[in-house]
Amino acid sequence: GGTSYVDVRDAANAHVLAARKGKAGERYIATAHNLDTKELVETIGRVIGKEATMRKAPLPIVRFAVGLMGKAAIRKGEEPMMTLPFLDFSSKAGFYDNSKSIRELGATYRPIEETIRDAVEYFRGRGLLPR
Repeated sequence: GGTSYVDVRDAANAHVLAARKGKAGERYIATAHNLDTKELVETIGRVIGKEATMRKAPLPIVRFAVGLMGKAAIRKGEEPMMTLPFLDFSSKAGFYDNSKSIRELGATYRPIEETIRDAVEYFRGRGLLPR
C-alpha cells in the first residue's frame, strides 16, 4: 500500500491560495508525495540516520497476526497496535495528483525529507520520541 503525504504547512498554504485564487465550484488537491510504505520507511530512516528495517510477508499471514494481536490487546484491555480494517485500508494505494493546485493556484510543496525532519524534531521536542 501507500498514500499521499503533505506537510501541514503546505496544505494550509494551499487552502489560503484556494480561497484567494481558486475558482468557484472547483476542487484542488493539496498533497505532495505519493509514497508506498517501503519508500516512506526508507525515507524516515535516511532522515533520522538509521537503516530502515522492513520485512515483507504474505498478506494472509499478516492478517492472521494482526487479528491475533488485536484479540490479545482486547483481552488485556489495551488498544491494538493495528486493526484489521486499518490493515486492509493501508494495504491499498491512495495516491493523488497535485498538478492542478500547482498550475492554477501556484501552490508549492516542500521535499518530504524536510517535512519528516521537522516532524521528528517536533515530536522529540515534546518528549514523544527519544533523542
